Amino acid sequence: MNKKITMFAVIFVAAIAAVYFWGKDGGKTVPEVNGNPEENPVFSARYVFPQAWPPAIESREGAYSCAETSQETSGMADAVSERRVDGRTYCVRVSREGAAGGVYASYVYERQKDGRLVLATFTLRYPNCDNYDTAEREACAREREAFDLDATVDRIIEDGAWERVKTAVITCEAEGIFQTHAREVRVNLRDGGTITAIEPEIDDIFDIVRDAVPRCGTIRMATE
Repeated sequence: MNKKITMFAVIFVAAIAAVYFWGKDGGKTVPEVNGNPEENPVFSARYVFPQAWPPAIESREGAYSCAETSQETSGMADAVSERRVDGRTYCVRVSREGAAGGVYASYVYERQKDGRLVLATFTLRYPNCDNYDTAEREACAREREAFDLDATVDRIIEDGAWERVKTAVITCEAEGIFQTHAREVRVNLRDGGTITAIEPEIDDIFDIVRDAVPRCGTIRMATE
């Protein structure tokens, strides 16, 4: 008799729990959201989840090429496209894999910079917006449409280039520097190489050079 009562109680509790959780989300697997996007100003999406992030940046020798997939096959799991971002050309390779409640997308952004190939590699997870309730489903769809991944990756690559420019000046590798009105800084290195970057504010490079001159000696400067 006691066993029957105990079994009945277990079944009753399980049934109540199932009704509660089913009624709570309609039986769907509701994905989480990224808290406060302002906590990470570089990756500010609320409904896109970084998996392998920030991007791994690689610089290597090689010639740029981009064999794009046709528009007819652009919806396939693997796709290649050439994109222009703020005047710079990227070859973007995307590999997608379906998962419960969404899709994993692995990216490789490739461009030519300073005579070398620069690659940025990372993975993101995109939840299925339909799994959210009405309000968040609409917010997810709006964010997905407005999300500018190209600009985010380009900014990361350019910020890395600016750090390289600063390091070259501080460590006395720089022989001459040219600055444009568009904030592009080109550094001619003492070993014959060249590096370029976009400075955060116009004339930032002059402050860095001024601090380096006592250690490095004269660094030739020119501007438009």
